[in-house]
Amino acid sequence: MHTGSHISFNTNTLELVDRIIILRINTDEMQVETLLDMPVEQARLLMSDAATGKSCITM
Repeated sequence: MHTGSHISFNTNTLELVDRIIILRINTDEMQVETLLDMPVEQARLLMSDAATGKSCITM
């Protein structure tokens, strides 16, 4: 995850993925938070395509 609160995926290899799970480690409360957990087909609806060959999900 970048400072701009988005996660980038390589569009060329995204077809090899079954499911996307995005986790955040909360060190203040010592826990792992699940931000996203869904099949790639549903996650693609949340993605925006960039000209660099990356797809992004904004959190």
